[in-house]
Amino acid sequence: MILHLGITSDGSVFASDFLSGRLSQLTASGEFIRAVSRLPAHGEIAVEPIAILATGRILAVPWQWKPNRGPLRGLSAGPFDRDPVALLSYTIDGAIDDTIGTWPGVERFHGLAIPFARSTHYSSRGEGTVIGVSDSLDLWLYEGVRPRLRLVRAAERRRPSAENYADWRRAVINSMPDVGTTLVEAAGDMPQVPTMPDIGGVVLDAGQEIWVGAYVAPGGLTRRWEVYSPTGELIGRLDLPAHNDPYMPSRTEILDVAGGRLVLLRDDAQTGLVIEVHMIHRSD
Repeated sequence: MILHLGITSDGSVFASDFLSGRLSQLTASGEFIRAVSRLPAHGEIAVEPIAILATGRILAVPWQWKPNRGPLRGLSAGPFDRDPVALLSYTIDGAIDDTIGTWPGVERFHGLAIPFARSTHYSSRGEGTVIGVSDSLDLWLYEGVRPRLRLVRAAERRRPSAENYADWRRAVINSMPDVGTTLVEAAGDMPQVPTMPDIGGVVLDAGQEIWVGAYVAPGGLTRRWEVYSPTGELIGRLDLPAHNDPYMPSRTEILDVAGGRLVLLRDDAQTGLVIEVHMIHRSD
């Protein structure tokens, strides 16, 4: 199962397999460059490689959607646990050599992600990595392993309504037919979150611009995206048809932004999931 596809600064591509742990790097034309059999885990949790730097160093984060080692020390999360999500650095041979930073991960109750759980979002492209929590806009942009920018603004706090919870239950059952009903039944005894997340996803494009998507509750049809320059300047806003995964909400409709094109994942009522490519036109 391919967990992550990425593009390095020299245009080569890489893919990580979640089951085998194998990380493979290929040229843009598909010629084999190298492979790392398995990166050492973070605690007992497998990691997801998200960047290969020009030096060959590998950046990775723990797989966030399985319970990790408990709440992040020093973080008050009310009745919920939040796993530590570290941005990890590995050598060219796949040995861990540094922890660049740590963020609070998915909110859990008795090990299960709760409805409207807040988490950590991340995206990488070339030498850049952006990472931050979904509670509010608080993102770090790294160039290699060095911090380049911290992007912060106040959150728009929204308390989930009874209708939001009904939409969440319906969406989980419909999108996860094997386990959705079990997850919904388990969520019935969980405390409710005081507020929904503020951020629904982030994307770092080929120009190192940061695309920040607002959180969209299940049933929502449109997501507002804000685009920031690598220096933190707001350079644009646009609305896109939202693609939501109710139980893993960090997945969004934007697959990639590069070469003046925007690649979207759309859910067509007749044909199912489709990929659309749009040209980007910027106005002054």
